[in-house]
Amino acid sequence: MVPDFRRDRNRFDRAVDRTLRLGGCGFVDERASRALDSKIDHYLGMRRYAKVIELAKEGLADDPGQARYYFYLGVCFYSLERYREAEDHLQEALVLGYDKEAVFEWLGDVYTKTKRWVEAERAYLDALGDNPESARVHASYAMLLRETGHHDKADQLMRKALELDPEDDYVVRSHYMFALTKDSRLQQIQSLERLIQVSGDQIAIEVHLGLDALYRDRLTEARDHFRQAFLLDPTNKELAALLEELDWGRHPILIPLRLVEKIGGPMVVYVVGLGAMLGTRALGWEQLTIVLLVLYFTYLIYSWTAKPLAKLLTRIRG
Repeated sequence: MVPDFRRDRNRFDRAVDRTLRLGGCGFVDERASRALDSKIDHYLGMRRYAKVIELAKEGLADDPGQARYYFYLGVCFYSLERYREAEDHLQEALVLGYDKEAVFEWLGDVYTKTKRWVEAERAYLDALGDNPESARVHASYAMLLRETGHHDKADQLMRKALELDPEDDYVVRSHYMFALTKDSRLQQIQSLERLIQVSGDQIAIEVHLGLDALYRDRLTEARDHFRQAFLLDPTNKELAALLEELDWGRHPILIPLRLVEKIGGPMVVYVVGLGAMLGTRALGWEQLTIVLLVLYFTYLIYSWTAKPLAKLLTRIRG
């Protein structure tokens, strides 16, 4: 999972506030500490993880027992894909009394990235033990179970995450990614999330806003932001491909497919259609069975041809 910088900041803020309320951190110089934290927040917002690491180490030089800075280091090393260092610093933050929910959640992410499935599950369960109402941990745990093939339990956890906090940025993103398989769209999204970390600030902002709108199914808004990013970086193939897909994806011919997705996807139509035909035949309603059979095969043909046709019509028109 590619880190989302806004997710990082939100989780930092939540964990820091909770730790302060619980009295888990002491400061040698409160004013200096707040100034340092302000700098860290600034560079975190810019996704300058190397700079945050430098500042956190400055904080530890002044106060080696400061759990908060070990936590910052752990998350930044995770964001830089330096997972062993991330784990070591998160474990140190835990030993020093940092917020358990936050540390175990990030440790779960580290273990998931390194395919240590049992340890990842244990970490998420420990996080939920500390806060059973955490929507983000439910979402992360759901992604883990989806990755390991436990789809029914993963579905339950994702539904619970949405029930707990349907507006949370990370939950919304996870729900969107949860519905994807490892196809071209998933690869596009992951590439664009990496683009946020390495591109200039204005491009990063437009891509981030575009992805946020995409996760929430606001396709017109998403397209506008991606278009602005593409104008700033017209050689970016991922942006070009996604813009093309959003163009044909809005075609009116696809409206029935979008409605089907809202009621549960094609499998629902297949199961209900077959059930209806078998039911009417069992009741001896032969004419109705024939009508349903024709409608069923018409839908099958439409579902197989609608997207290629929408692409073709969009290219002809454009």
